[in-house]
Amino acid sequence: MRIHPVAFWALVLLSAAAIWGWFSSRLILNMPRMRDIVTPQNLRIPSENISFYSGKRKLYGWFVPSSQPSRSTIIICHGWGASKGDVLPSTLFLRQNHNLFYFDFTNHGESEGVKSSMGRFESEDIIAAAQYLRLNKQTMSEKIGALGFSMGAVAAIIAAAQEDKIAAVAAESPFYSFNEITTHYARRFLRLPYFPFVPLALMTVRIRLGFDPEKYSPRFFVHKISPRPILMIASPGDENIPVEMTRKLFAAAADPK
Repeated sequence: MRIHPVAFWALVLLSAAAIWGWFSSRLILNMPRMRDIVTPQNLRIPSENISFYSGKRKLYGWFVPSSQPSRSTIIICHGWGASKGDVLPSTLFLRQNHNLFYFDFTNHGESEGVKSSMGRFESEDIIAAAQYLRLNKQTMSEKIGALGFSMGAVAAIIAAAQEDKIAAVAAESPFYSFNEITTHYARRFLRLPYFPFVPLALMTVRIRLGFDPEKYSPRFFVHKISPRPILMIASPGDENIPVEMTRKLFAAAADPK
């Protein structure tokens, strides 16, 4: 039986679309895990190994007490594809006045999970971390803050909008919109035009996650943090998260900011 040329090429295009959709969605949802090279132990810093649950996902982290008695704890939130150890050296100066809580997001580092979402799952992880602190480190966590980097900054914003026990947020290089950052990454790293590649990638991501991650973009949540303060940090030289994205998000936030 001969296949009609139109049917043949339609099948080829559908197959190519499916392959691209799967490949591109894996780049977003299933990045390689980074293992911790730097740890509190090899830096000879007092710490406690912690595990807690975010839904059914078991997450792993470190609680690093302040160098002097403190009733405040900062949740440190790493970026996409990174781990708790990646942000440890650059944030340890904060333990002069605060306890620090590091953990690996879902599908990162040592933590469980098979997919990332760049917003929803990760904000759930931060809320679970805050709940753990309130239950298990009460006197050391009377005040809880969140410091996030890139995806971690986005997750901290979304989490604080939903969890009023997070008293303040510092967000370094957060993006404005999931769809916008996906489009930017397609251009920057893969040199691909928007159509048809980005729509196919976004559609496959929505199918695999079972929800639309654009609805969990920080632009829909940042204004809800007020009247608690938010600090945003961005660099004009950052090509991964262009400063214009953070400026738009800053404009959408309410005071104090």
